[in-house]
Amino acid sequence: MKKEKGPCAPALPALKAGSFAENMAEEGASALRFEREVVPPLRSGAFSGCLFAKCRIFGHHRLANFEDVLFSGCDLSNAVFYGCGFSRVRFEGCKLLGLRMEESLLSDLVLSECMARDLSFSDCRLRRAEAADCDLSGAGFYRVGLKEIGLQRVSLSGAEFFQTPLEGVDLSGCDLSGLRVSEGCLKGAVVSPMQALDLSRLLGLVLKE
Repeated sequence: MKKEKGPCAPALPALKAGSFAENMAEEGASALRFEREVVPPLRSGAFSGCLFAKCRIFGHHRLANFEDVLFSGCDLSNAVFYGCGFSRVRFEGCKLLGLRMEESLLSDLVLSECMARDLSFSDCRLRRAEAADCDLSGAGFYRVGLKEIGLQRVSLSGAEFFQTPLEGVDLSGCDLSGLRVSEGCLKGAVVSPMQALDLSRLLGLVLKE
């Protein structure tokens, strides 16, 4: 799928310092800055125009929505987001180890300098998304709809794509060592000549010297 334009950046208003309160799990918040907070599981809360800086976000989050939100230096390791919405959201320098996105809609998403080994997307829709200078080793993409995706200096070593078409996705700037894909996923993907040689094993080709 051809990348037409980059993701829109979060539009952050003038922010007030906030402290995460129990009622925010369901009600959400707007135009607040959270620093070094511990964020418990969210239940349908909507967060708009917010900054999360050096926060620890854990547990299972259901039906939460994030719009125009920046996560900077946060740790979301092993958190689970189910049925959530992310629009114009940016993760900068975050730990996303083992983070799981399930049945969620994500648009205008940016990952920058994130440690995201074993990150997984299941039954998600991902549109206008970019990842740069990130480690997505061992990541899993299961039945994910991809559209307008940009990848720069991203490690996908040992990553798996299952029923996730990569047509039009430029993988030439990625480490694809040990990549695993289900049938048809690589059709139309953009790779370098050297990567094509390495990926020939996935296509069942035998190279003659």
